[in-house]
Amino acid sequence: MTTPDLLRRFGLFAVENFLDARECRDLCEKMRAGRAGKATVFKKADYVYDEEVRRTKTARVPVEERLFVASRLHAIMPDAGRHFGLNLSDIEEPQFLIYQPGDFFRLHRDRGPDETTPAHTRRRAVSLVLMLNDSSGEPRAGAYGGGSLVLYGLGGDPRLARIGFPVRGAAGLLVAFNSELFHEVTPVAHGERLTVVSWFN
Repeated sequence: MTTPDLLRRFGLFAVENFLDARECRDLCEKMRAGRAGKATVFKKADYVYDEEVRRTKTARVPVEERLFVASRLHAIMPDAGRHFGLNLSDIEEPQFLIYQPGDFFRLHRDRGPDETTPAHTRRRAVSLVLMLNDSSGEPRAGAYGGGSLVLYGLGGDPRLARIGFPVRGAAGLLVAFNSELFHEVTPVAHGERLTVVSWFN
């Protein structure tokens, strides 16, 4: 399994056990109970469903849980800012995502490169991914297979731009990276991958 120390060596900001096992289980239960719909992508002038690019479900969770996650993320903003050498001042509302078998998110960046993208995406500086359950090679209760977060261009060497670095899921692991990095989520093979994503500006 990918260790936080290894992630940090590649320039990522990583926090092991950002949420404890009970907090992860509680959030997973709330997410499964609050399925809302399909996640969207921005194309041309609007957000649309495009399952050739992104096949992911969103979950609607109670206000208490949303505020809890947002406050925990906000508390580490100064540490993340120091890590990346950035003056971070704001956080986007977290999104709660469920990836089922076959779900994926094609290669993309979180910060829009030009004026045609929404203003809030152009402000994104640091992307946050909080894993809520474990990745497992074999099917088992509460875990999932496949669904790796793969990051490209780590280390700043242009020769490595096409080489992906996979991050395997571990319940409670928080990974943060520059929002300009290309990344993807590979198709889930079995189980459900549950994550929270947000962005520091």
